[in-house]
Amino acid sequence: MAKLIWHKWNDATVRWSENDLQSAVVQWLRRNGFDVAADMGGLRTSRRQASLAKQSGLIAGEPDLRIYLDGGRLLMVEMKTARGSVSKVQRERHAVLRGLGFDIEVLKAATPQDAVDKISAIMARYANQPPC
Repeated sequence: MAKLIWHKWNDATVRWSENDLQSAVVQWLRRNGFDVAADMGGLRTSRRQASLAKQSGLIAGEPDLRIYLDGGRLLMVEMKTARGSVSKVQRERHAVLRGLGFDIEVLKAATPQDAVDKISAIMARYANQPPC
């Protein structure tokens, strides 16, 4: 988060993390009135904490963000840095969720500004879709 404060969001010389990009996207979504949620899946945890998380429902490969839309629609977003890629576990989980009818977008970005520009375009597309 400190990088978001100290650096310009379009500075491609900064080594932006997936968390930096996700934080920028969440800030933009909330400022623009979207209801967004995430879980703690991306945090490094002890074996005990990981076991408790799994027991309480955390699933490997779950998308990073859930955006709740009008009409009971749910959009899930998987965040990736420009060099990041979707893992095998994520591909498998995303396939299950898509098979259930959920929309998942993979957002790859080089900078926080790039991530904000991309989520803005994604949300514009979904805002123009009628509710279920």
